[in-house]
Amino acid sequence: MCRIISFIILLVCFFACSNNSDNAFEETGNSVSDLSGVNDSDKPIKKYLLTGHTYSWARKFKVDQKIESIPKGYFDGFWIGGDVLAETLLKNEFIDYLDQVFDLKNPMTHIAYGNHDARNAHKRYFNAFRNRPDSYYSHTQDGLCFLILDSTLNPSDCRSLDGQYQMIKNVCDTISDASHLLVLIHDSVWEGIPGIPPPKAYAHGNQKYWNANCASSQNTFANTIYPHLKQVQKKGINVICMMGDTGWKKGGAYISEDSIQFLSSGINNSYYLKNDSIRYKKIKRDKVFVFSHDLASRKLGWQYIQLDSLPVLISQSATY
Repeated sequence: MCRIISFIILLVCFFACSNNSDNAFEETGNSVSDLSGVNDSDKPIKKYLLTGHTYSWARKFKVDQKIESIPKGYFDGFWIGGDVLAETLLKNEFIDYLDQVFDLKNPMTHIAYGNHDARNAHKRYFNAFRNRPDSYYSHTQDGLCFLILDSTLNPSDCRSLDGQYQMIKNVCDTISDASHLLVLIHDSVWEGIPGIPPPKAYAHGNQKYWNANCASSQNTFANTIYPHLKQVQKKGINVICMMGDTGWKKGGAYISEDSIQFLSSGINNSYYLKNDSIRYKKIKRDKVFVFSHDLASRKLGWQYIQLDSLPVLISQSATY
């Protein structure tokens, strides 16, 4: 029965998505495609927030208050790179709370599992609550194709790890009509990507030995998954990789030698707000990515801004 379910998931994934520089981007970026596509909404421009490591140090089992206070409806979805709460799946009531903050059933809200999300062994319930087929999946909407990866998988569960890799391969082999492929993951697995610095430069971890599949312990993100992403980029489909396991270091935005964007954002200023109010005034501020997607032109742009300035950006919007 498990093999049948895994096969069905792979079939769903199969049909779901049919200038070089090593310097960091500045405060804005654009990824443009001229491909035409169907407009899935009457709303001409959609907005999304990308960040990770969103749990609050100052308020137990809550997200950072600056995230929690975002007006409902301002963003059309959230792209969260894991570690949503300190113990995300410890109690079902935590999921109800997160639903109020992020609208978890929204098909354009995506969460990549982090260690703080996976370690209480309630993945199936969380997946079912959000109407997601598994802890990894693909989704296509408004010309954007997503690969949501579970970096907490490892060779102790080869069925899931190899299933995830097969999903990646199938999507990259068959994607054709999307303007963008967005790959969301939690862990800092980007070691060895040509043209971008190692994760230790922008993240508080470096999972360089993470296994992309069970075929070999030498199969990493860089030598096993990245070649498939290069294949997609060569088709004229813009590829953006997104990661959330930052916070102590503030992440950043980079572009590889193959013109693939790598964006990382995680927050943790609340640690100092709780434990060292004097140092809090001096530390680097948390930063997040605010995406703007023009459905008519199929342009996807972003701003990389301080989380503290998000209320100002929201206030400048007359309606949402």
